[in-house]
Amino acid sequence: MILEGDDYHAHFKLLEKGAHLEHYGILRESGRYPWGSGNNPAQRSKTFIDTLAELRAEGLSDVEIARGFSTEEYPFTVKQLREVNTIARAEKKQADIAYATRLKDKGYSPRAIGEKWEDLMSLLFVVC
Repeated sequence: MILEGDDYHAHFKLLEKGAHLEHYGILRESGRYPWGSGNNPAQRSKTFIDTLAELRAEGLSDVEIARGFSTEEYPFTVKQLREVNTIARAEKKQADIAYATRLKDKGYSPRAIGEKWEDLMSLLFVVC
């Protein structure tokens, strides 16, 4: 936003009087879903691993899933599907290790890391 003329001078008069912006936080109940409801799996972004598991749970074979991801311009094979899944799982494992390492570096005991991990997993994975 560009302030010009009277707006420009009024802005600086407010600053001279000590006016300022302050972040006052958010209410726990603000947002699309009630805080901590966890009843709607759409509350978090799905990963490729989540999507693949969901499709397999619906009874689709890897051939059908690969065909579903394919376009005429960009064909997607079962081999590529499995390669992407392997890469995604390895990246998740590395992220999990990095999270546990950060907690360890902050001084958390192995037991405390495990408890924090259980809390995190209960938020992420909802059994329907």
